Order: sequence, then C-alpha cells, then structure tokens
Amino acid sequence: MDRKILPIATKRLIKEINEIEQNNQFWMTQTAQQRIAAVTFLSMQSLRPGQTMDRFAVAKFKMHK
Repeated sequence: MDRKILPIATKRLIKEINEIEQNNQFWMTQTAQQRIAAVTFLSMQSLRPGQTMDRFAVAKFKMHK
C-alpha cells in the first residue's frame, strides 16, 4: 500500500473568505459537549498550574462629586 500525504488547498481572494461564517458552521456541527470541552480547554490554557478560574467580574467606577 503506497501512502502519501497530499496537501489540500483552495485559492480564494481574501475578501471572499468569510472565516466567521465558516467557524460558526463548524461549531454548529459539533455536539454541545464537544463545544463545552473546547471552551474549557481554551480557558485552561490561560491559567497557571494550580490556579482556578475566577468566575467573578469586578467593575470599579470612580465617582465624581
């Protein structure tokens, strides 16, 4: 059996590429569990080892008299 890796590419103008729509179509084909796992994986990439996710948002406003 002869196996080869072949590149797959399509050429299009940059203005014709709608990456947002392509991403949306891809993620809508995934199950909810797969989407949640992907979000969790991405958010865990920004944490240091042993650090937990802070689920609170704090907004500070400076009050003027």
